[in-house]
Amino acid sequence: MRKCIKKPLGSARGMTLMEIVIAIVITGILLASLTPVFRAILNSYLQTRSLKEAVQMARIGMDRMVSELRLIPDATAVYITYASSSRIRFIIPDPKSWSTFSWIEYSYNSSKYLLSRENGWISGSQRLVEAVKAFTITYYKQDGTSFTPGSVSQIWRMKIELTIGMPDKPTAYKLVREVYPRMFAY
Repeated sequence: MRKCIKKPLGSARGMTLMEIVIAIVITGILLASLTPVFRAILNSYLQTRSLKEAVQMARIGMDRMVSELRLIPDATAVYITYASSSRIRFIIPDPKSWSTFSWIEYSYNSSKYLLSRENGWISGSQRLVEAVKAFTITYYKQDGTSFTPGSVSQIWRMKIELTIGMPDKPTAYKLVREVYPRMFAY
C-alpha cells in the first residue's frame, strides 16, 4: 500500500493582504493610464458613425432633389422661378394628378448647417439634409459655360455640390451630381 505523504501546513504559501492591495493598486494605475486611449478610440468611432449616418441621409436627400429637378418640363422662367448658388425654386407637375402644378424650393441655411425643402403641397419647411458644411448649385448654359443666372431661361444643366460634416470637426464628405432637367438635354 502506498503511503500518503502530507506536507506540513506551515509550508503552504498564499498571498498576504498587503500583496493583494499592491496588485489592485498597480492594476488601477494601469487601467487609469489606458483610459485616454479608450476614450480616443470611442470618440473616433462615434464621429465616424455620425458622419456615416449624415452622408447616408445626404445621399437620400440629394437623390430626391435630383429626381425632382429632372421633372422640370422646360427651361423657361415659367418653370424655374428663382435660381442662385444656394437656392432654387421651380414648378413641377403634381405627381398624383400630373394636370396640376406646384412649386418646390431647395435652400441652404449656412448658420444652421441645414438644407431644407419647401413645396406648395405641404405647408412649412422640411429638413432635407442636416450637417451641411457647404452647398452650391452651379448653372451651365447650353454651350457648357457656367454663369450666374440673371435669366433662368439660359439654364441648361446644373451641378449640385453638397459637403457633409460635423460643424466642429475637420472631416467632411463631398457629394457632386449633375442634373439635366427632363427636356433640357434634347
